[in-house]
Amino acid sequence: MPPKKVLKLDTKQQTLVNFWRPDTGGHDDSLDLSASVNEEKEQPSASVRDVSQPKKREFLTKWLSMYSWLRFVERTDTHDNFMYCSICDENNAKNSMVQQMHNRNYQNTTLVRHAGHPDHVNAVRVVPQMKQSLAVALQKGSSDKDKAIEVMFKTLEWMIKEDLPLSKFQSLVQLLHDFNVKDLEILSQK
Repeated sequence: MPPKKVLKLDTKQQTLVNFWRPDTGGHDDSLDLSASVNEEKEQPSASVRDVSQPKKREFLTKWLSMYSWLRFVERTDTHDNFMYCSICDENNAKNSMVQQMHNRNYQNTTLVRHAGHPDHVNAVRVVPQMKQSLAVALQKGSSDKDKAIEVMFKTLEWMIKEDLPLSKFQSLVQLLHDFNVKDLEILSQK
């Protein structure tokens, strides 16, 4: 037969008898439960953690294989480690995953949310297509008109990287004309 379990009571708690007879001043001498109270403190189980201390998060190296754009900078002092998105960093995106922000929010949900972020999606889809179109345009020829078109494409690329509205493109081209950018002069001639 297994041994009987000892009931552990908190010594600060009232006994049931004192609860029903409050006129005794919170103490009843006729009932002594001190023999059944185990004064030893229980050790907390491994699954219970102190909620006053935040959970310490660490970078998981398996994320590097899951997200090809993810980079991890490891420093001698572990408090200086951080992660960033190489694609957003290359394209000067304005989000929390660029190298200058030193992101230390080591959670998979952070990476999942970043993968759907508009800056990241734009950098992954639009910018490579734009660069490819620019490279094709540059390979087609190097006449004066082509050089002028190259300047226009580079201006457009810069506007997209800086997240400027495309409605400002015409006024920016006019500004370049006003500064006598010689490659654009050919476009103004008829």
